[in-house]
Amino acid sequence: MNKKRMKLEFCTSFSEIKDLNPNFAYGRMRIAYAGRNRNLSDISKEVFEAAIPTMYNCPVVARYDRENDQFGSHDIEVVVKDGKIKVINATAPLGIVPSGANWCWETVEEDDGVQREYLITDVLLWKRQEAYEHLREVEYVDQSMECDFLKYHIDEDDFCVADEICFSAFCLLQGVEPCFESAGVQVFNEKS
Repeated sequence: MNKKRMKLEFCTSFSEIKDLNPNFAYGRMRIAYAGRNRNLSDISKEVFEAAIPTMYNCPVVARYDRENDQFGSHDIEVVVKDGKIKVINATAPLGIVPSGANWCWETVEEDDGVQREYLITDVLLWKRQEAYEHLREVEYVDQSMECDFLKYHIDEDDFCVADEICFSAFCLLQGVEPCFESAGVQVFNEKS
């Protein structure tokens, strides 16, 4: 079966932001919940956990639009050079899930009262990026997980069921309704 690239918007939140030094801050990121979602995909807890090693060293990315003072989405540019079309990612790194980062599952109550277990991990954020300041100012931003479905099947309800995934990035975004109901990045400012 062919590999399928999926861009999935998942609930994420940063908490416990702590300065490590003048250039980096430590945080915790809420990535996703297991099971079926509005994107018609289904990733089990077991599949997420098997993919944990591929999460390490994945970037946290964003396209920060300075003029509109907001994050974009999975923005790309289409470039034609020498008659060839090339798709280029327009996002920039804002952080990383460090190698060996701690991770766990945490129960979160959605706005509609449904409780779900979310995958949580440590992240390092690069404070010298303009996007970091915007993240600190707005305190809450949606996030979309990018992953490859290395093995999958379509079930009787037409859900794309992941049998094996590989994380590739975590994209911060604004102005796009996330796949998961409470999708977002929440930052707790040092002032609060």
